[in-house]
Amino acid sequence: KGSSGASFVTERPLESEGGGMVQKSSDYSPVKETNSESKTDNKVLEDTECDSERRAEKESVSETDLKISIAKHVKHEVKGDNYVVYGITTETTRKSMYDKSTYEVWRRYRDFEWLRDHMEKSHPTLIIPPLPGKQLTRYFDHMSPLFITERKKALERFLWRLSQHPYFTFDKNLKLFLTEESDDFKAHAVESSSGQRFLDLVSSSVKQAATALKLKEADPEFARQAKYFSQLGEKMSLIERIANRLHTDREELTGVMQDFSVSMQKWAGIEKWSGTETPELGNSIKSMAHCIENCGKAVKHLNEQNGYSMLASSKEYQLFCASGVSAIKRRDALQLEKEQMTEERERKKKSHEEAVTSQKMQRISKVARELEKSGLAAEKALDELTQANEKLRVDTEKWHEAKDREMASLMKKFADNHIEFHKKCFEEWEQAIKVLRNLDLNAAAGHSQERLSESGSGAGEHDSSTAPSTEAQVLLEGGSQNNEDRGTSANS
Repeated sequence: KGSSGASFVTERPLESEGGGMVQKSSDYSPVKETNSESKTDNKVLEDTECDSERRAEKESVSETDLKISIAKHVKHEVKGDNYVVYGITTETTRKSMYDKSTYEVWRRYRDFEWLRDHMEKSHPTLIIPPLPGKQLTRYFDHMSPLFITERKKALERFLWRLSQHPYFTFDKNLKLFLTEESDDFKAHAVESSSGQRFLDLVSSSVKQAATALKLKEADPEFARQAKYFSQLGEKMSLIERIANRLHTDREELTGVMQDFSVSMQKWAGIEKWSGTETPELGNSIKSMAHCIENCGKAVKHLNEQNGYSMLASSKEYQLFCASGVSAIKRRDALQLEKEQMTEERERKKKSHEEAVTSQKMQRISKVARELEKSGLAAEKALDELTQANEKLRVDTEKWHEAKDREMASLMKKFADNHIEFHKKCFEEWEQAIKVLRNLDLNAAAGHSQERLSESGSGAGEHDSSTAPSTEAQVLLEGGSQNNEDRGTSANS
């Protein structure tokens, strides 16, 4: 791995909001200076935040001999091409494979694509971890702080998965990616041009389609796995669409609530009654406006916490499922090759028997050599298929275990964020209700005072006119008693 892969750049980086730096340059390595002042000015901001899932993952692999992290990033502004490079730090005790214990290199997103493509070529029948898809740029600005932070986590998770895999971790392409300086790595990556990659994809698709048509009988176990991957991919695609709709609706709701709050505040400013200002009502309206504003902020925060993670995870597992289906199809191609080699061996065997029957010694010798050759090819194809089956079977089992853990963690985080959101909104409405209750009490006290005043002014007149005579009182009491007797009879 070289030292840091950094190159000298004349322009000075500019501070940005996203926790990184903006730098105008065609080279994507960070600036290196010798004096302390320049080092301070050009320091790349290191992210210290790490979600609970990644922290748990790091703790669970604390004993690993290959630790990879992405703690830095640099924004670059080049005319017609804005992009981000990521600082990758590798710590290892694997002395048999690495010359140093620590490496730091800088890579663009397309360099990660190079690594994954070569992993797929080297391990065709294994499930290659996916990269965070570029499709998410439809929903988020690819230079925004939120997008960069989440993409760093996803890229780090990609490298972490490779480092923990029993086959990927020892791959020479991973070592090259983690250790070579920028210029040296570029030289190696030139061979993976976009045109060549496109041809590889077309060739692979045609080969897989031909395999599906020619295969005599698909292996039931892997056919079930392929069906599961396809169905899960469809479900993840549906969840992505719903999550995108929720994200858009929440963005719109945030704006509407902001407008609602502003309108309420304007109303509070002009509130009057009979030419006299009513501060109690105005304060109540202001409290409502403040509550609505804070609830809108809570909606925005929830959208930032859950919106990207759900979209990214659903897209990631769509790509994971596609990778699983591709691995099974490449495994089927080995089965097809094994079937063809076996058929060829049987044909040669039959030809050899016919030659022996006809006693043609020259033909017997020729067919015998062909039979031996076809037999070795068939055995080799069978060995490759057997190894591929075992590797893919174990890889699939491990994938399911990891998927269950990650989905459980995602759902828990999703639920926790909603709980915090509702708690925040509940607290805001509790405060608003207190102010509104004070308004009700003040209004009720005012009405009571008015009734008392009216009652006091007419008390004497009321007492003289409404006092019943003794005779009238006796008649009323008698009527009341008769009514009670009738009520008792009716009840009985």
